[in-house]
Amino acid sequence: MEGVQKGNLLIVDDDASALESLSHIFKQEGYEVEVARCGEEALELLRTTDFHVILVDLRMPGMDGLDLLKATKAIRPTTEVVIMTAFGTIEKAVEAMREGAYDFVTKPLRRPLVV
Repeated sequence: MEGVQKGNLLIVDDDASALESLSHIFKQEGYEVEVARCGEEALELLRTTDFHVILVDLRMPGMDGLDLLKATKAIRPTTEVVIMTAFGTIEKAVEAMREGAYDFVTKPLRRPLVV
């Protein structure tokens, strides 16, 4: 269904190529996409925009993905947060789920899993 808006999405990653790739994929699938390069930038967007879903990299300088998850749930409790990482461990996945993450996925993300 071309032209049908599926929802708005925030992608947070300090890797510019990951941001560009994911943004492109989701826009092609009909999502409205915003990007942030760090947790602090994401928080600024969260204060003014109610996103349906946030994709957050676990390891970022400054505020990491788990800290952003906690802050997101405090500001926007109904927003779903998906943690993504190239360095996944069972312990981190369990911690993310306990903190309210919708899912924990490992990079590189494959297109069918993403959309």
